[in-house]
Amino acid sequence: MAAGNHGPVETLFRRTVGFTDALDWRPLLIVEPVIAERACALCGVLCRKAVRLRCAHTVCSDCYAECVERGGTCPLDQEPLCEDDLDRLECSAGYIIKRRVACWNLPSGCNFIGPVSSLLDHFKQCTFHTVSCPQCSCSVVRSNIVRHCKEGCSIAPTMDTVDNISLNPDHGSIEQARNEQSLGKISEDLMFLQSSLNQCSEDIRATGTSCKDVLEDQFSKLNDLNALITAGFTEKQQALQIVKANVVAALVTVGTSNRPYC
Repeated sequence: MAAGNHGPVETLFRRTVGFTDALDWRPLLIVEPVIAERACALCGVLCRKAVRLRCAHTVCSDCYAECVERGGTCPLDQEPLCEDDLDRLECSAGYIIKRRVACWNLPSGCNFIGPVSSLLDHFKQCTFHTVSCPQCSCSVVRSNIVRHCKEGCSIAPTMDTVDNISLNPDHGSIEQARNEQSLGKISEDLMFLQSSLNQCSEDIRATGTSCKDVLEDQFSKLNDLNALITAGFTEKQQALQIVKANVVAALVTVGTSNRPYC
């Protein structure tokens, strides 16, 4: 579903691992409750491989291995783990691509909801990216920054008014709001960094695969050339052996014909 007016959207904050390098460890705002059943009940990560315990909790393979090492019980209800009662779950590589998610800019007003496969392309074109105001440091939607600076910016107070503001009982809530905005900006920056790292990882993997294919092709051609040379050498060697045998036979014949008769 493309962007539109969806009203309030309930989302599940989940990270995924093992489905695609472009999205590994990036937080997704998933709008399908069924994902909560597949995500690890301990770390909250949605992995391709997971285990459903007999107590009905689902844990990822990493957390399950840790549970086994630390007493063999479920950390949430202390139920003992039993290998015979486990359900091993494995999602296909394309499972997460089909899930519906909201845009990372949902808190800024974007109402995009669509499959994960179209999220990255949408995010590049999204008009709800936020930036930090150079005057008041508030997070502002980038397309509104000019209007904000001209009309709605509350420039940071001067030193003469700091004491008066500190006496205002609402000052704490204002500072808290600003801190939350700053944390939101940091979170967005981290998302961009994670996306860049994931893209670099994909590029490196693709380059490595391409080089491997080229080397394997050259190695195959080298083997073919070596076989051709070996076959040609064997053929020439056999011809030389025949010539040698003929020469020896001719010498013997000549020697016999030149022997004096008694």
